[in-house]
Amino acid sequence: NPKIIDGKTVYKYRNESQFKNLFDILCEMLGLSSPLVVKDVMLSQTEIVIAVKDEFEAKQKFINSLQEIQNTLLIKKK
Repeated sequence: NPKIIDGKTVYKYRNESQFKNLFDILCEMLGLSSPLVVKDVMLSQTEIVIAVKDEFEAKQKFINSLQEIQNTLLIKKK
């Protein structure tokens, strides 16, 4: 469940999980540093922060950011 903190929607991973290796690899593939910031979405090894407080809008922005990352990876693959 998300929490609204300072006007932002914050999702913590289940059971306080961290995904350091996954984000290290993803950042390396994208040529970016951690945390990944795509439009209004910050993806890190411990949480996802979206710069809106409406949960529906936050989910839409999250999906759009993942599509952006996917498209970037496809372009880099070619």
